[in-house]
Amino acid sequence: MEVDGMNACNDLVSESNSSVWKENGCLHRALKILGRCEQQNSNGEAVVSGNSGHDISDVDESSCVGSRAANMKTAVTELDSGVLNTKVRDVGSEHRSTAQGGGKEGEERSHIPITPSRGEVSCEEAVSWHPLDGVSHQVESSSHRQGLCCNLYIIQLFVIMFRRGLSDAEIADLINHSDTLDNVESDSDDSECNGVFEEDEIDDSLSSDEDENDVEGVASNPAAVPYPKDSEWTAVDTYRPLPVNTTPRQILVDIDESSSVLDCSKVFLTDSDVNELKRQTNLYASQTIQKKRRGNNLKPHSVLSSWKPVTISEMRRFLGIIFHMCVSKKPKIADHWSTNPVLSCNFCPHVMSRLRFTQILSCLHLVDNSNQKKPGEDGFHPLYKVLPYYNNLKERCIQAYRPSEKVTIDEGICPFRGRVSFRVYMQNKPHKYGLKVYAVAEASSGYVVNFEVYAGKHIVDNSSSAVILRLLSDSSLLNKGHTVYLDRFYSSPELFQQLAEKGTGAVGTVNKSRKGLPKDLVSAKLKKGEMSFRRKDNVLAMKWKDKRDVYTLSTRHQATFGTHTKRNGSVVLKPLQVLDYNLNKIGVDIGDQRLQYNPFQHRTVKWWRKLYFHLLLMGVSNAFWLYNAVHRKKITITDFITVLAVQLVEDDTLEFIPRNEGTVGRLTKRHFLQHIPATTKKYAARVCHVCSSRSKKQSGKASRKETRYECEQCGVALCLEPCFKIFHTKKQYDSV
Repeated sequence: MEVDGMNACNDLVSESNSSVWKENGCLHRALKILGRCEQQNSNGEAVVSGNSGHDISDVDESSCVGSRAANMKTAVTELDSGVLNTKVRDVGSEHRSTAQGGGKEGEERSHIPITPSRGEVSCEEAVSWHPLDGVSHQVESSSHRQGLCCNLYIIQLFVIMFRRGLSDAEIADLINHSDTLDNVESDSDDSECNGVFEEDEIDDSLSSDEDENDVEGVASNPAAVPYPKDSEWTAVDTYRPLPVNTTPRQILVDIDESSSVLDCSKVFLTDSDVNELKRQTNLYASQTIQKKRRGNNLKPHSVLSSWKPVTISEMRRFLGIIFHMCVSKKPKIADHWSTNPVLSCNFCPHVMSRLRFTQILSCLHLVDNSNQKKPGEDGFHPLYKVLPYYNNLKERCIQAYRPSEKVTIDEGICPFRGRVSFRVYMQNKPHKYGLKVYAVAEASSGYVVNFEVYAGKHIVDNSSSAVILRLLSDSSLLNKGHTVYLDRFYSSPELFQQLAEKGTGAVGTVNKSRKGLPKDLVSAKLKKGEMSFRRKDNVLAMKWKDKRDVYTLSTRHQATFGTHTKRNGSVVLKPLQVLDYNLNKIGVDIGDQRLQYNPFQHRTVKWWRKLYFHLLLMGVSNAFWLYNAVHRKKITITDFITVLAVQLVEDDTLEFIPRNEGTVGRLTKRHFLQHIPATTKKYAARVCHVCSSRSKKQSGKASRKETRYECEQCGVALCLEPCFKIFHTKKQYDSV
């Protein structure tokens, strides 16, 4: 009788005629395989409990109606008509109900993975067995149909085994004996049903029912749906612990409780940095002035027309004003020198004149532009404008501090809306446009251990795996037992396995479309609170249903649940790796939060200037954490920056720089007369500022009236009377 795989399943379930059973070669194979399995295991002992029958390993087609065949026929006919039909739609649901306690009291059943083998026989109405949800789906693509087999007698065989009570280990033992299967196939060559088992398609790592410690692909608390696994992933949670770093975190620089704010800041902004900043600023100013003079473009009212070389003292004061602007925000830079009582500020006018600050800011430079390579030339680097300080800061962040076991890797952003080739758009950031900064930070403190600025896709390998490995390698964090927490932008099974091989654990969320994830896990249908997992080597892939599906990877956890107490006091169950990830994913976010409290927000068209101030504040954020780590009395990041600005301008080696006379401090502060310090003359004298200004406004020619007195605070020469009083009480002193 000629039958195909589809008709064989229909006949096996619906027909009770013994002639059909006898002549069906598919059942004949099932009888011989089951008979062999029931006869003995590899140790020669009986492996099937229940009714004992005759050995049917030698049963031929004429004796298929024996007692064992009758018992199996009864087992099959007991199945509901909807359990095994041409689409086998309800087998998975029965398995699910059994795994969730739907079986009879005292009955213990293992989940049997059901996978159709791929044989030579194809069917016009091919059916794709979906191993996760137990539901068969019609394969719409004809190209897919061509490669599928309809030998559903194998499914029927597994259902019989399930009904007979065989364990997973016994079935795996059966499948592993491929030589017996080959003999069975040779005995039934005359059958037209050509489906065969393929060893590589059968899961060979099923756990035994007797091992209560193995978790078979699902967690039982809360209830989870059991699903079979992909060929490369296992449903058995055989966890092999990775080494864990137990070395406590340590500050590696020479600071203690007696260290000031400025001392901690000098770890990341050294005197050599300030000196190099001064040198390059003077060089750029000199080059620019010479270029303008050659082209006759240096206008009289240009800020560079009165340029003088910057000193170390002025550069420190300049940086102090920059930090002051971070905590005292104004609409424009010039407003910090405004005489308007609403906008007036006393700090900046006392430290440096507005003109001098503008001169330094316009000529600020970190490198020599004449040495910059063009794109395409050897030695070209997109970050050349900030490269020296960028490399120095990275090295100091690594050398100043040794983090604890748990670190976070994430990306931040330096806000910038100007034009530069490597500007990015990040939808989920408060500032959408800017320069991307990858960072490694300690999970608990937010200290930035290492960072890397994205400078374009053609410079280095910017794949997520390459970035992670490069950051950890440069930070000397590999092979030391650290645990890295990543979000789904970086996570992948391949990366997690690479980190495990390098002695580093990893925990993170993962995109469900990430290459390498088991497809059966992704397509699992779960109810809220349920969890399904797969393991491959050290990597645990998990899907958990909360308000939405959550996909995670971990090399540090097993598929178990833990308790979490909400703010309202209620206790909920969540997977341990989800709880661990939520607790330690915020390392980089802590550092970004500190930067957002006091940013330098003034607009500029130069990307490198924006990035330089961002890196400057990143170093200040690290210095702030070091300061609080060694001091009992903690301060806020705003207080830290405020004190830093004051200490930069209060250096004993600095001389007081005269203010611009048109400030509100001229009218409100206390002022004192003093003799002008003598120089070559016995009695030094200077032109009175009030007399000169008033004469110039009235006649167009400045007066040359001299005086021996000046204001100590303003540094302005003034007559004893009445000019000193007029200058400090009248806003328009030149009109009196």
